[in-house]
Order: sequence, then structure tokens, then C-alpha cells
Amino acid sequence: MAIINSYTTVTPKGSDLVLIVDTSVEGNPTKTATVGSLQGTPDNNQVFFDTVGITIQTGTAQDTRFGRATDRTDGSFPTNLRYAIFKAYFENLVLEQGSTYKLIMERWKKGGDRYGTIPTDYRYTGFKRQAGSEGVDAPYNQRPLEIEITSTTGQFFDFRPDLYFSAADSAGTRKGFPRPSGFNVRGNQTPLSSIQYVAFRISKTTNGVTEVSPVLKKLILKGSFTNNTPRAFFLPY
Repeated sequence: MAIINSYTTVTPKGSDLVLIVDTSVEGNPTKTATVGSLQGTPDNNQVFFDTVGITIQTGTAQDTRFGRATDRTDGSFPTNLRYAIFKAYFENLVLEQGSTYKLIMERWKKGGDRYGTIPTDYRYTGFKRQAGSEGVDAPYNQRPLEIEITSTTGQFFDFRPDLYFSAADSAGTRKGFPRPSGFNVRGNQTPLSSIQYVAFRISKTTNGVTEVSPVLKKLILKGSFTNNTPRAFFLPY
């Protein structure tokens, strides 16, 4: 049998096998396990995703490939708004059988004491994964916070950017747009355009164990009201 350091070094896939000693059975028999089934250390996600990248192709809200019409019906919101989805290409990502991969979108939030009196509720500045649908008012509970990755090349992702703007009451056709939802507006005046910063991570779930990558890509979500036309679309960061 060859010495261990004489074997070729490779980058393992989740389906590759490793030898283990089963100490739960008398005699400690040798068995195999897949690399993907090993839980690893807390830093394992950093190692696993360190070569993975994302290239995103954005488009306009008017483009027939990228444009979508809002279906929001929550009162003071422009019903003629169009928003844009985007197309993603994943670098060095292999979709292994038995694992589920998702693209996660996070929004940048400014830190501070959310309630003004409880220090333990302090929120740090940075990209934050948003709360789920529970406890979130409609229609904002319909935001897709993560979408399953089914193709590494040119998959369209619809994160519903129209759900990231407020339906605050306002006179005229603007109806408060493009006031960002969850953000204070200086002087209580709604601007003609606004931007929000968003970031993307990838998650991989295998046998109930989920690994999450570092932030792999950032984009700007812009709301614009030009020529009496409301639009929401993504721009390069």
C-alpha cells in the first residue's frame, strides 16, 4: 500500500467517499461516508464556497425579457409600476444530487437601538437577512427571501423588487412611490428616485444540514418616477 502523501491531491465533491471508523459498532468496522454528509466546523461554509462566484445580468423594467408588471393591490401603490428581474450565472458551483441550493437576498440596514430603551435589541449596520412572513404585514410578507437554484447558467430570479417600496399615502399618481419601505425619508418628502443596497449569498442543504456562503454579490435596487412612469430595477453595485 502506498504512503498517504504519495496519492494525488484533488478538490473533493460532496458525492466523493471517505473512509471512517464506526466506533458505535463492536470491532470498530471501517465504512464509507460521502464528503457532503460531513458537517465540518463552523468555518466550513467559508472553505466550501471560497471559489464560488456569481455574475448577474440586469435588465430594464420595460424589456420584454426582464420586465414584469406589479400585481400589488394594497391601496396607495401605483398599479402601473413595472419592475425588473435578473439573470444569474454561477461560477464553480456544482449542483450535487441530494443537496438543495438557494440564492438568498439580503438588504442593507443601518444599525441602531430599534426600540430606544432595550440595549439588547441593538441592530448592527450591514446586510441583513429579512424576517420571514410571520409577523410581517401584507404585502411585504410575500417577498421571496430565497429562491432555489435549478441551473448554474442563466437562471432568471424574481425577487419582487416592487415589494421593497412603501404604499404611503400621497396625492397624484405617485402614491408615495419610490419611498423605500422600512426606511425614514428626510423631511417626510418622497423623492423622485431612491436606492437600496442588496447582497446575495448561496445556501446548500444536505441531510438537514445547511451551509451558507459569505456575501458573493451586491446590487443596487433603484426606484424611479420619471415621466409619470414608476419603475423598479437592479443596477451594478
